[in-house]
Amino acid sequence: MTELIHNKGGTQALARRSVNLGGVRVHTINLVASVDLMRSYLAESGPHQVVTVNLDYLRQANKDSRLRRVINSAALVVPDGMPVVWAARRSGAPPCVRITGHDLTHALASMSAREGVSMFLLGAAPGIGEQAALSLERRYPGVQIAGVYSPQVSSYPFPAEEDARIMKAVNGSAARVLLVAFGCPKQDLWIADHMEELQPSLAIGVGSVLDVLAGNFRRAPHWIQDAGLEWLYRLLQEPRRLSRRYLLQDAPFLFRLFLSQPTPPADGS
Repeated sequence: MTELIHNKGGTQALARRSVNLGGVRVHTINLVASVDLMRSYLAESGPHQVVTVNLDYLRQANKDSRLRRVINSAALVVPDGMPVVWAARRSGAPPCVRITGHDLTHALASMSAREGVSMFLLGAAPGIGEQAALSLERRYPGVQIAGVYSPQVSSYPFPAEEDARIMKAVNGSAARVLLVAFGCPKQDLWIADHMEELQPSLAIGVGSVLDVLAGNFRRAPHWIQDAGLEWLYRLLQEPRRLSRRYLLQDAPFLFRLFLSQPTPPADGS
């Protein structure tokens, strides 16, 4: 399977392994193929954007045409959430499995330790990136963390001076992989807005991954993840922040999504 998708920016073969969910293209490949594809991106000039799409992404992209365009123009879009996997499977598309930002981060950290691929951790609250870096260094001895930076403002777009500080830190580190933890949609819009300036070959929005690595939050046990109930586990940890999103916004959208019919991308891209 992986031999079919070794070309810059995704190929026609990769496009054929995708499904259209509410206007959002999601690739239906497994973790091994995703990592193999990212390794090919690292051999090319960058950057290549990778998006991990969960149900909340689909909901926001359904209303926000700009976010939808950003996702659909990314080199790789993986299904990060069992509702997305279930919706994709309904289409009769090639086998679809869940691939999370955590999965990609750990795969890249392992690659970094083995092959010297340098990584930059961008985002989360002050101090979180440093703790996440220490966690990765303990788990993957030899991992190459080229730098860490937490923006001093949270609203997006960032002021020009803050953007300049970010770009100086990222590009000055000579990192080949950039992990951006601003949350959806800020992280993905920021990457797309800076594609012409970014020097890393690979840029991925990873959401809460740095917080989990730093020990701020716990991931659900695997059986809860496999049952599609990780959202409930997260809700119990952060009820004030997540209750409106999960219960009042995402749940109704999930119902509408399953009433719709997923289709292959009409333009084959």
